[in-house]
Amino acid sequence: MPDMLSLVAVYVFLLLILFALRLPIGLALALVGTLGFVFFLDPGTAGKAIAMKLHSSLYNFTITAIPLFVLMAEIVARGGGSKVLYDAITPVAERLLPGGLIHANIVTCAMFGAVCGSALGGTAAVAGVAMPELKKRGYNPAFALGSLAAAGPLALTIPPSMDYIIFGALTGTSVGKLFIAGIIPGILLAGLMMLATLATVKFQPELVPRRPKEMLAYASYIVTVGKALPLLLLALSIIYSIYGGIATPTEAAAIGVGVAVVITLVYRQLNWRRFLEAVGATVRITATLLFLYVGASIYAVSLANVGLIALIKDTFLALPAVPLATAAIMLVGYTFMGMFIDGLSMILIATPITFPIFIALGFHPIWVGVIVVLMGEIGCITPPVGVTLFLLQGMSGEDPLSIAKGAIPFFIALMAGAIILLFFPVLTTWLPSYMV
Repeated sequence: MPDMLSLVAVYVFLLLILFALRLPIGLALALVGTLGFVFFLDPGTAGKAIAMKLHSSLYNFTITAIPLFVLMAEIVARGGGSKVLYDAITPVAERLLPGGLIHANIVTCAMFGAVCGSALGGTAAVAGVAMPELKKRGYNPAFALGSLAAAGPLALTIPPSMDYIIFGALTGTSVGKLFIAGIIPGILLAGLMMLATLATVKFQPELVPRRPKEMLAYASYIVTVGKALPLLLLALSIIYSIYGGIATPTEAAAIGVGVAVVITLVYRQLNWRRFLEAVGATVRITATLLFLYVGASIYAVSLANVGLIALIKDTFLALPAVPLATAAIMLVGYTFMGMFIDGLSMILIATPITFPIFIALGFHPIWVGVIVVLMGEIGCITPPVGVTLFLLQGMSGEDPLSIAKGAIPFFIALMAGAIILLFFPVLTTWLPSYMV
């Protein structure tokens, strides 16, 4: 078996070189995996292993949920779903909570995430509706955009998340259980971000305008919230059908597409042009995700066949530290990686290496999936390569470092959530344990 230094030189340094050359991540992963096979095994074995992995990865029933969930999210976004949610939450948050529309940003992103599953998609959809209102009311731009940058990626933790599907396909973990496991952490993270908002506004009240003094009648609150009820029912029906064993994630996604079409038609926002745009966007996004997944599959099987995963696992297990401390070290590594690559790429690159270590340390695979996806979520707002920071820069013209500064309270909240989940893994495994 090759020594560890040679393996690391090929798999890590070559990967960094290809990234520096701006090669697409999926292609870079596939190329590194193939070269690793060729360097350390014979070409015949490499060809057979790669061919078998290509076949098994593309004929995986789990990944058929991806295009359906993407289509559902695109239909809801183009059918005015984010605006309906934001308009429903705004009057309640503005009049009842210190911080006003910052809370509306967080809650809307969390609720939209329940029918979206994409960090960039959720952030863009809600920001497009929220930014004009935030500007009109005089909110501090950095703080307001920072809340959107941090809350948009809640779609990764809250089901149905594309990252859960990819993680489940890579590791053989139940996607349905991952979806259900994300419910409590998603609520926890949104709550911590709202607490961070209250604390920030308490010490820096100049960041937000004063709350309106006039109060709406209770009937008005009921009407505004009622407008968002169909979308809430869509999200709850998907979760319940999976939790109750009525449908697989793929079947639930197919039903969700049909319901999303009906809801957006009721809102009178969906037409043929927007529907075809949603289908076109679905094809592009799905092709990108599948290309990444296939590249990561080749990379993962190559790591396993040449023995690098076993070597790294043995190294970590030999550390004189309790499993919790070792897990904390790996989460720090994930945080560092998140500064330079996006969350999904981080999952694709690191999961084949870290997942066996977490399992060997005694951690539940469902917990591993949730915590790894959460670390990718945190990476969305960590410079210099925070993807939601640059997305909002393009939409607002604000400097990404300024947005990152505004997101600091929410970064602290997300890190606090990761620490809580590290010490209380039952928050992720309790609900899945009752699944049919």
